[in-house]
Amino acid sequence: VALVDPRRARSFTYQEIETLSSQLAALLAGRVRRGGRVALLLGNDVEIALCYLAGLQLGVTCVPINPALHANEIGQVLAFAAPELIV
Repeated sequence: VALVDPRRARSFTYQEIETLSSQLAALLAGRVRRGGRVALLLGNDVEIALCYLAGLQLGVTCVPINPALHANEIGQVLAFAAPELIV
């Protein structure tokens, strides 16, 4: 077991994580350039881990943003980070 998602009562093997993150990387490949930035506006869940691993495969910088921040704070982070894509 590589990851456990207690909210969904599900666990993921290393192979599942590899497969899912590779599929996500393939989906994002045409939307962001190598060396670019992707903002991850996601909670502390398995999805952020998958997106981060997909970003590593694509050679992009992932910028995690806490969705609990106030909208103005999120806007400031996005303005500073200047991501090519927001997930």
